[in-house]
Amino acid sequence: MSQYLLAHIHLETLHHAYCLHGSNDLARFFIFLEEHLNIPTHGNPDFWHGQFESLGIDEARTIKEMQQRSAANVGAKKVFVIYTDTITHEAQNALLKVLEEPTPDTHFFLLMPSVEVLLPTLRSRLVIMPAGSHRVDADGSTEEKDAVKIAEQFLASSKGKRMALVKTIAEEKDKRGARALVDALLKNLSKSTQETQVHRKDLEALLEMRGYLNDRSASVKMILEYLALTLK
Repeated sequence: MSQYLLAHIHLETLHHAYCLHGSNDLARFFIFLEEHLNIPTHGNPDFWHGQFESLGIDEARTIKEMQQRSAANVGAKKVFVIYTDTITHEAQNALLKVLEEPTPDTHFFLLMPSVEVLLPTLRSRLVIMPAGSHRVDADGSTEEKDAVKIAEQFLASSKGKRMALVKTIAEEKDKRGARALVDALLKNLSKSTQETQVHRKDLEALLEMRGYLNDRSASVKMILEYLALTLK
C-alpha cells in the first residue's frame, strides 16, 4: 500500500479525503485499513464501500446523504471507500463540498486507475497518492530500484551534490522520475514509527512537494531544488 498514506498515519495527520491511483486491490486495501487504522471492514455500521465502473450523479448524491449521518458508534471514524474506474463531471461537482468539509471524523478513500479524469476543483480537495505499484521496464529494471539508489545517495550527500544528482530529472522536467524519487525518500525516512517521528519535518516537506507534483503546472526543478536544500 502507498508509503505516503503510511507516513500520514505515522505523523498523525490523516486527511479527510484521499485518492489512491494506479493498481488498486480492494481486498488488500481493506486489510490495510484494519491493520493500520484499526477500522473493521465487516459488520461495521460506520464503514461503507461501493464499487463502480462509472460513479454517477445518483451515487454521488447517495454518498453525500450518507456522510451527513452521525456515526453509529460514539467517537468512531466513519470511512467511505469508493472504488471506481471513472467518475462523471456531474458526480464530481456533487461531491465538491462533501470532500472539502465532511462531517467530523469522516474519511474518504477514492480508489481509481488514473486521476486524469478528475476536475482541478476536485483534485484540490484530495490528497492524491500512488497506490504503490511500479512500472517494470523490458530489461527487468524498475523505476523504483533506480530511485532508491538516488535517494540513498541524496540523503548522504551535501546540498551541492544533491543538486547534481537531480540535475537530469530537473532538466528533463521528468515528473514521473521526480515522483519515484520522492517515493523512495519517503520510504527511506519512514521505515518505522520511531524513524518517522525523528524525520517528521522532512516527511512533511516531502508529502507537501509530492502533492505539488500532481499539479500540471508544477516546476520539477523548483521542487527538487527545494528538497535538496531543505531535507536534513
